[in-house]
Amino acid sequence: MSHTDTDNCPKTYNCSADVYAEFHSRLRSQSNECFYALCLNEKKELIEEIEFPAGDPGEIALPLRQVLRQVLLTDALHVIFVHNHPSNDVQPSDADLQTTEKLSAGLAVLGIWVLDHLIIGDGRYASLADRGELHGALPLPRVPMSPDGEVYRGSVSVVPDEEGGE
Repeated sequence: MSHTDTDNCPKTYNCSADVYAEFHSRLRSQSNECFYALCLNEKKELIEEIEFPAGDPGEIALPLRQVLRQVLLTDALHVIFVHNHPSNDVQPSDADLQTTEKLSAGLAVLGIWVLDHLIIGDGRYASLADRGELHGALPLPRVPMSPDGEVYRGSVSVVPDEEGGE
C-alpha cells in the first residue's frame, strides 16, 4: 500500500536548510523575537515543537529551567533551537551564544544533544552548528552513548549492572 499524504509522515530535520525552509515564512515578518525548541527522536524526526512566549523586538527573556523541563518531558534525544531577529541581523549576539551554551550543557547532562540553533531574519539565517559555534567550550560527552541515547553498559564505572552493583 502506498501513501501520498505527506501530512502523515513525520517531519525530519537533517540540516539547517531544512529548519530554515520550515520556519522562514513563519518568522520573517514577526516584530518580536520568537523562540522554538524542535524536539527530535533518534531518527531526527519531530516529536514536538515547543513555542516559548514571544519577547520584545530586541530580546526574549527565556526561562532556562522551563526550556529544560519542557524538552525533557518530550522524551527527545535531540533538540534544535530556532529564533528570529526582527532586525534581520542574523549575527548571533553574545546573549544568543551564552544561552545556547547553557541550554546545551543542561540538556547534555540529561542525554539530550543540541544539534543546532538557528537565527532567522528576512531572507537569510545563521546556523551555530554550520558556523562551528554550537558547543563553545563544552567538552564532548564523556559517557559513551549509542545513537539511540542509551548508555553502553559496563563502559562507565558509575552505571550499575543488572544486579544493582557497580
